Order: sequence, then structure tokens, then C-alpha cells
Amino acid sequence: MHPADNHMRELFQKQLLGEQIMVEESIVAQVEEFGYPKDFILKGLNHHDLNYATTAYLLLHFQRRTSENKNDQLRMNIIENNGESNVNTQNTERSRMSQTKTNPSQLAQL
Repeated sequence: MHPADNHMRELFQKQLLGEQIMVEESIVAQVEEFGYPKDFILKGLNHHDLNYATTAYLLLHFQRRTSENKNDQLRMNIIENNGESNVNTQNTERSRMSQTKTNPSQLAQL
């Protein structure tokens, strides 16, 4: 099962079991844009109702978390790739430096 599926299941379980869900105002504002009054959304979340407004809230919350997780994974991949690039660059520089060092016996011949 995908970790995002677990997160969505957890949100719905909290809603069904009556556990507190942290309400994010920006998501409430998005649900308001669908035509639901803010009071209706907040009451639904606080009373653990499953209706169109609370479901929209939970889905938007899930979408945001999934997007954040993907962004975090992308950042980690970039960091890992940059680390590998830096190591490769350092190895290349060391190789160049060792090739350009002049041997003392070569200096005597000049």
C-alpha cells in the first residue's frame, strides 16, 4: 500500500472516530471557494461529519500532503545527486592535479 493511501485512511479514521484534525485555514478557504460557508466547514470538521464540505477539506489536505512529500523526495534526490556530482568533480580535480605536478627529475632536465 502506498504511504499516501495510509495518510488518507488515517484522516478519514480520525474524522470517523471523532479525533481532532488540525484545521488549516488555507484549505478551509479553498473549500469556501466551492460555495460552502466557513462556519459550515468548521462545524462539520469539529463535529466529525462526513459531508461534501468535510470530504473536500480532507481530499485537499491529502493532496497537499502528497504534494509536499513528493517535493521533499525531489529535494532529497537533488541533494543526493549534487553530493555525487561534487565527489566526482573533486576526484576529477585531484586527477588533473596529480597529472600536472612536475616531478623534480623533470625539472632538472629543463
